[in-house]
Amino acid sequence: MAGRKPKYKKKFCNELKDHMRYGNSYTSFAARIGVHRDTLYEWEKHYSEFSDAKKEAVEYSQAWWEDLGKELATKSASAYAFQMKNRFNWSDKTEAISAEPSKVKRTFAFSLGLTPEELEKN
Repeated sequence: MAGRKPKYKKKFCNELKDHMRYGNSYTSFAARIGVHRDTLYEWEKHYSEFSDAKKEAVEYSQAWWEDLGKELATKSASAYAFQMKNRFNWSDKTEAISAEPSKVKRTFAFSLGLTPEELEKN
């Protein structure tokens, strides 16, 4: 980042959270503000408030997809599972793929709030 003024602005923290609150991705935020996603990764390293905002934003995005999934799972559970596995690194089992806690795949599971008998009727 030497030699030229970075494009980073503090307002991007709130904009990122607002953007991802509706299920949008980190990459689509980069496109929206006109930078490459690698630039966002650099900002995470240099601006702790942006790194914190990203962590919060990812949680918002996942919550949006989980809410949608609960709504749609009775119609296409496999499509929901595919989306969650690919978007949020879920898997059918928990496995450590690195010593870093952030590199552990999460078990894929969700609840529709229905009994097994109610599921069989649908």
